Amino acid sequence: MTEGLSPNLQHLETSATIAISAEAKRRKAAGEDVIDLGAGEPDFPTPPIPADAGIRAIKDGRTHYSANEGILELRAAAATHLSLLSGGRPVNADHIVVSNGSKQSLFNACFTLFGPGDVVAIPSPAWVSYPQIVHLSRARPVMIAGDPEWSLKASVKDLERMLPGASGLILCSPCNPTGAVYTHAEIRAIAQWAKAKKVWVIADEIYRRIHYGTGPAPSFLDLPDDLLERVVLITGVSKTYAMTGWRIGFALAPAKIAKAMAALQSHTSTPPPPPSAMSGSSRTSIAWWANSANAGTWSWRASGRIYRASNSSTRSAPSTSSFEWIRSGRSRGRISAHGSSRRAASPSFRGWRSAMIDG
Repeated sequence: MTEGLSPNLQHLETSATIAISAEAKRRKAAGEDVIDLGAGEPDFPTPPIPADAGIRAIKDGRTHYSANEGILELRAAAATHLSLLSGGRPVNADHIVVSNGSKQSLFNACFTLFGPGDVVAIPSPAWVSYPQIVHLSRARPVMIAGDPEWSLKASVKDLERMLPGASGLILCSPCNPTGAVYTHAEIRAIAQWAKAKKVWVIADEIYRRIHYGTGPAPSFLDLPDDLLERVVLITGVSKTYAMTGWRIGFALAPAKIAKAMAALQSHTSTPPPPPSAMSGSSRTSIAWWANSANAGTWSWRASGRIYRASNSSTRSAPSTSSFEWIRSGRSRGRISAHGSSRRAASPSFRGWRSAMIDG
């Protein structure tokens, strides 16, 4: 698809996630009963507090350009929220950059940290956009296969063995698409390895609240400051708060990196418009954020509705988030829910297929 186009796009591929969701929508429109395992779209509406705050912002005329790095009220609310999720540790709002969704935050981080000659490790299976974003930054992504006997996670030994000269690491926990959750000890070990090897870590924690353990999933923010000197944390409101269309993503980074990311963003886009921004930064919304941070996984519940592939065995990895893994080999067989036969639209990774628990 890149013939005749700029060399910048030589590795570009269409997003498989978007293609799967488009196909699922087409089939639904045709009357088929389809389970869409493509885009990570929550199955409940945006809660009333941020929704009402966004409406008020429109009515109050707050519809013009906002600050390049995000309005201060929203960055302060994000800092408070992240602090509460990690036991009250200080989080500096000046180190937060607000973008049009966490995907742009990831772009900003990769373009700021990596370039030609850099090698970026990505534990696999992984979200399909990670390697594409790394390619677009002119660095080289290397997929590190996760251990099937260890929830498909990658350890420091795996990273060292497969890629001793890495410049960067993109780590998603809870992981999309496997649902595996890295423990505190595992995150600490990776952070210590990164510090010793001078590797930049982009920690994608957009799914941190979608966790069936006690409280939020372990985070890099649970580590001491000396282990965060080469860490950029990515998060947002899309998944936990069903605000995928509002486009609010955050990056928390060391001061120098945050400043550079904001400068890059000033030439690519403006951050979310005030109605979106105010949805999370009004006084009521800030209090709501704080309460939700203290309430654990308030919006998610495991209903036990698990989709099983016919003629396959179901494998449930320990300490998982929102996914159940189904061993299906090369089969593209039908999926059943409570005994009803349904067709699934989902990518397959080395014989494993992910099915989101209906919650």
